[in-house]
Amino acid sequence: MKFFKFLLVFAILLASVFFALGSTFPREKSSNSQIGLERTECWFDKAIWDIFTRCYYMSVPEDHNDPNGRLIQFPVVYFKTTQVFSAKSPVLHLGGGGPGGPMYLDYPEAVGYTKLEHDDYSLNDGRDLIVIDVRGTGQARPSLSCQDYVEIQYNLLNQNLSYREEWEKTVPAVLQCIDDYKRSGIDHNHYNSLAVAKDISLLANELQPKKFILFGVSYGSVYAQIIAKRFPELVESMVLDSAAFPQIPMHEDYSGRILAPYEALYNHCSILNTCDLSASETKTNIWAIYRELERNPIHVNVENYNTGEYLPAVLNGDRFIASIISGSYSMDIFYDMSAILEELKQGRVATFKLYFENYVSYLLNRQWGDISALAHYCYETKPFVDDEKMLTEIELLPAGYLRESTKYLYKANDFCDEMEITTADLSFADAESIEVPTLFLQGKHDSITPLYDLQNQRHLFPNSQVLTYTTAHAVISAEPCAEISAGKFVKQPESTDLSCYDD
Repeated sequence: MKFFKFLLVFAILLASVFFALGSTFPREKSSNSQIGLERTECWFDKAIWDIFTRCYYMSVPEDHNDPNGRLIQFPVVYFKTTQVFSAKSPVLHLGGGGPGGPMYLDYPEAVGYTKLEHDDYSLNDGRDLIVIDVRGTGQARPSLSCQDYVEIQYNLLNQNLSYREEWEKTVPAVLQCIDDYKRSGIDHNHYNSLAVAKDISLLANELQPKKFILFGVSYGSVYAQIIAKRFPELVESMVLDSAAFPQIPMHEDYSGRILAPYEALYNHCSILNTCDLSASETKTNIWAIYRELERNPIHVNVENYNTGEYLPAVLNGDRFIASIISGSYSMDIFYDMSAILEELKQGRVATFKLYFENYVSYLLNRQWGDISALAHYCYETKPFVDDEKMLTEIELLPAGYLRESTKYLYKANDFCDEMEITTADLSFADAESIEVPTLFLQGKHDSITPLYDLQNQRHLFPNSQVLTYTTAHAVISAEPCAEISAGKFVKQPESTDLSCYDD
């Protein structure tokens, strides 16, 4: 009898949990509604007993000025905290940055890693965690990736081509993708940060959160800032990792920005204090290897991490430079730089191969929103560029590869005319004050979104704190301490003690 009573109590408790879960997950749109959430199978393999995770598509107007027009969708992964009766504001992760960067929601490992990186200040603190791909990227519908571009890059890898030759061979594919999307009815004017902010306002209408805690990394921090400006009532606080700022025009210190990752690589020994190569010696070695690879490229079998297949590729000087600059997003390359240079002098690629494979996998990434990235550029970067200042800045670059490649790519077709993009809101770049409590996580050796940008823009965030770390770009994925400090901030944004560990 006692055992029966125990089973009955257990069943009631279990039913209460399921009821609580069912009532606190987002409601789905009614069958006759257009805008709203619709539950879907998750894109990643989800354990059948995982009752705390659901996946949705959020339908929104492509053109927010025409709510009855074409609808598009972006994916929403909703992780429910196990504290099912918690009423705290959820954390909203605003995607992979870029712009155009996906969250790889169809890779279980990537989803699990994202959850692990953010659970200390969300799920473990009684807050739901919401992760999205923004419109036009990843699992969004449409996802404005250019498959023809990837196919051409795939076929060019085993050819010894300069950056200019590669660019000219891929231009027709990009033009074809733009034309195909236009003929399918897509209006590229609506794939930008302002549209993303309005998407989030509609998502808030569906989720009815208390408010959001916004997390943005790299370009995702631009989305967060636009949301905080346009819809401050939706935002409780923000955690901005490696922040970019919409009010900084492209021509501002452009030569310095181009040189920054090179200077970081030249100074890798002083950054680490573990080797004795001077900056000038490293610089000489890098460009000597560049010239040698231009004369005598190396044939390498590289892994495409997107598919797991191995491909024959030609490593020439241009691809060497592109790979190490791409590698500067992470601190790892500073630790490996001395070995890379020593091995390449001997014609060996053991240490460097990882960075070459990372670069190749980026080129062959079929989820990256290539056309979405171009649309962002045409809408919210190009209109604010002073062409004369840009060309003056480019002339400040060292003569040779750096100056010529930068000038060529700046003057090359940017596809804005073909995309028929007309900027409709010049207030995008307004330097407005944001009162929302904000925590900035910044890598001291980030040459992509450098610390001096944050220092120059900090006055626009009167309610902000800054934590710096011995990392490069994307702090929270490299430094576990940052997540702990973010947890302290989210609990008490006014606290001045955000140290990683309690004494």
